[in-house]
Amino acid sequence: MSQSERSFRTNRVTPFLNALECTAFFPIQQVTIIGDADYILNTRGMFIWLELKKLKGKAAAMQTYKATWVLRTGGIALTADPDNWQDVKNFLSQLDGGLIDHDTLQRLGGRRVPAHCPQTKTDADEKPRRVRD
Repeated sequence: MSQSERSFRTNRVTPFLNALECTAFFPIQQVTIIGDADYILNTRGMFIWLELKKLKGKAAAMQTYKATWVLRTGGIALTADPDNWQDVKNFLSQLDGGLIDHDTLQRLGGRRVPAHCPQTKTDADEKPRRVRD
């Protein structure tokens, strides 16, 4: 993890996550684990995979692969950087406050996990969503 990413995590992301009332979050140890998100969150029963990047950083291939599986199984995968952090914060705040629920996410283009899993082959080609300005 670069110094700028560590600073972003320590000074902006962690204090925000600590302030959320209906979210449990767990930082993932980053020294030896390749491809895992920086944080795993559960907000009102919704699983969230949150990857942090320095400005203009790109997800590694293994991170993209794992984020895709999170999406395919009904979770939410987000990549946050200093540029899009306000959008990510707003989204997470709305989830935490109950303003966005499973039904709202479905209307916004998300989906529920079907009765069978894995999903159809067309869903397997889907790329992780990234919140952008």
